Parts: sequence; structure tokens; C-alpha cells
Amino acid sequence: MTRCLLMIHNRVGQDTFSLTHDLLAAVLGARRASVTIAVGRLRQAGVTCYSRGTVRVCDRMRLENGVCEDYRFSRKVDQSLYIHRE
Repeated sequence: MTRCLLMIHNRVGQDTFSLTHDLLAAVLGARRASVTIAVGRLRQAGVTCYSRGTVRVCDRMRLENGVCEDYRFSRKVDQSLYIHRE
């Protein structure tokens, strides 16, 4: 889930973005109840804030510390594909 939140955060370019538990569950292939538990844990840890379909990344560094190594690889690929060209 942390990887997914980071990827969305990268693409929207803002700390706050719209994302429902239902949509996150569908993206992850998980049950909504499981997503609700995970989101609650991230909120309790102070990493994210969540309110009625809106997520805010409060501590990106801690979110990155909890993610797997493929995120770092995916981030490099994304950066190379989406370089701003004038």
C-alpha cells in the first residue's frame, strides 16, 4: 500500500489528493476492510491523514522508509519516462 500511495503522490504532485478506500482496494486487489485497517495504521503513525476520500501525505520520508526496494526502481523509471521537455 505504501508503494501505491507514493506512486500516486508522485504523479499528482501534491500532498493532498482524492482516493477512496474502495478505489485503493481495487487497485491493490485487496478487501476494502483490509485497506481501512492499513490506512488507519498509517494515520496513527502520523504518516498520512485521511478524511472522506481525501488523503494527505504528512510524512513522505517515513512513508518511503516503509516501502520495498521495487518502489525505488519504479521511481527511477518513472523519472526517466516523464522528464519535462521544452
